[in-house]
Amino acid sequence: MDKLKSKDNSSIKDGINNNTYHLLFGDYNNLPKEEQGSYENVIAYITIDCFTKFQEKKIFIKLLKLFSQNSVIDLNKITFNEKIKQYEYKNNNLTITFDKLSNCFEDKGLIKELTSNKRYGKCHSRAMAISPSIEGSRIVTGYITLGNQKILHSVIEYEYDSKTIVLDWTRNLKITKEQYIELTNFVELSSFEGKKVIDDIEIIFKNLNIGVKTYVVFRDELIRDMQKNPHIFQPTEKVKKLFKHLEKKKKE
Repeated sequence: MDKLKSKDNSSIKDGINNNTYHLLFGDYNNLPKEEQGSYENVIAYITIDCFTKFQEKKIFIKLLKLFSQNSVIDLNKITFNEKIKQYEYKNNNLTITFDKLSNCFEDKGLIKELTSNKRYGKCHSRAMAISPSIEGSRIVTGYITLGNQKILHSVIEYEYDSKTIVLDWTRNLKITKEQYIELTNFVELSSFEGKKVIDDIEIIFKNLNIGVKTYVVFRDELIRDMQKNPHIFQPTEKVKKLFKHLEKKKKE
């Protein structure tokens, strides 16, 4: 969206002062040493990131592993555990168990995206697109810390077999929340049910000119404010019915 100017000449984006917007949504480089993630975790992260780009072609994987031995990325640290039917990254005292998210899809277009650089930069939008189709799932947004960088990031979470599973589109990753936090130091800022996105397209995006970052972080606050201040937008009959339904559920 176009940037507006506030009274003090600072830019406005999504209705938020530009300085505030950057504080909320900007990625951070050169974190203080005491806030940085470990070097070992960075190596694990980029090794898994590299591995999940490739599909199961044994000859190609063999050549890739041979090539990677002379770099910080050593794909030989990743093996397939037949017993649990998942991949394992092992290095020193760090073990990360995971699967490829692409193994959950049959759509060739989605698989192609997940196993290529096209997956990058789509964490918020793909979480919004995929989560509504996963029963009981939530869109969770927070910060991951990798080395000296802190990055705003969205993932999908759902419960399975008494565990919380995380789906990270930008890394083609399916992993338990416990292991995901161990790998990325993920700190949650907000979460909401994925199925709510369907109604929110009608309620929020057709009435407010905001970006996906603002939406995933402030979704619940936006809905509350819109219910309290209906004069700020022109609700359709469908939206009015949705608000009445939400109000009724609140009272139950």
